[in-house]
Amino acid sequence: MATVVIGPVVVAVAGAVTGLAVTGGFSWVADAVKGDDGPPPVYVSGERSPRAVESKAPAASEDLARGKGLDLQRPLYLCPWDARVVKTPPGKLVAPPVRGRALDSSRVSSRNAGDPDRTTITLYIQPEGNRPLVVREIRIKVVARAPVPAQGEATVLGLQTAGCGGAEETVTARADLDGGGPYARVVPTGKTAFPLEITGGRTLAVDLTVATKHCDCTWVPEIVWAKDGEAHTTPWLDKGDLPFRTIPSAGYRRVAWKLLYANDIADPGLTEDKWVPVPFDERILE
Repeated sequence: MATVVIGPVVVAVAGAVTGLAVTGGFSWVADAVKGDDGPPPVYVSGERSPRAVESKAPAASEDLARGKGLDLQRPLYLCPWDARVVKTPPGKLVAPPVRGRALDSSRVSSRNAGDPDRTTITLYIQPEGNRPLVVREIRIKVVARAPVPAQGEATVLGLQTAGCGGAEETVTARADLDGGGPYARVVPTGKTAFPLEITGGRTLAVDLTVATKHCDCTWVPEIVWAKDGEAHTTPWLDKGDLPFRTIPSAGYRRVAWKLLYANDIADPGLTEDKWVPVPFDERILE
């Protein structure tokens, strides 16, 4: 699967590209994906959008930055972070909960942690074949709504695992978890509104941010769609078939670690990967 960047919007492409356009904050791509033996009428996939903070200079020297393909003429660089509110007291989170170079999902998942303040994902919705499909709405099903953890019972964790230089995702739809009730409405930020019709086998990509200031909320995005006059609902789950979880970050102690890579030009004496504590950058949460 290839990835095409259209301005600030990222669209996944599978198959041959036959046409391209951007409309009202949503991105479209025409492709040639077809099933042969009874495929589902709609394909839904997605991915998380990383958080990023701006840096005025590359992570290491200019020579190293050039070696990594970074644009040295850019006034600012974007440094990706993974951030979570972990339901672990600060005194017990004394080492990064990682496995190798990444967050250890067996130790930190939606079972005991949530994204701080907001969760940003990109959903890809593609009908099978060329028959028109109408996306009536995208909504957030709130699976559980609990009070936020007390101060001292949770910690805001930050992990920087990659170099600087990537591009930001642009948010094109939002949902607020603080309205109460079993569902939170997804509202496009551009001129486009639901319902939306997908025709010609195209794929609709929706950048979605789900936010809260008051709720420890567990939730699942649902796509409500209709084809040939019949209405259906398709959920999309996180890795491990788990729901998403979002927790406000206010009031909790912050901790952060950064990964130093072995044999990096910036630190040639380092013979193995090493996680080192660093100050928590509040811009991660903005």
